[in-house]
Amino acid sequence: MKGGHVEELASAASDTRNAIANSAGFRITAVAINGRKQLTQDEVLAIGGVNGRSSLLFLDAAAVRNRLKSNP
Repeated sequence: MKGGHVEELASAASDTRNAIANSAGFRITAVAINGRKQLTQDEVLAIGGVNGRSSLLFLDAAAVRNRLKSNP
């Protein structure tokens, strides 16, 4: 039996709740990033885990910050 089912289920649940929040008007439509020198805006967003499906309602700013801080 292969693993990964819990991660797949969590990802599907996250996508569903973000889709509902986005349809209710919580879609992230613009992002301003200041102080970046070595990474593109797309790279910063990818490292932070922010994508086209992310919603403002369920964005965990602390988790995004921690992901960015952990990247050398």
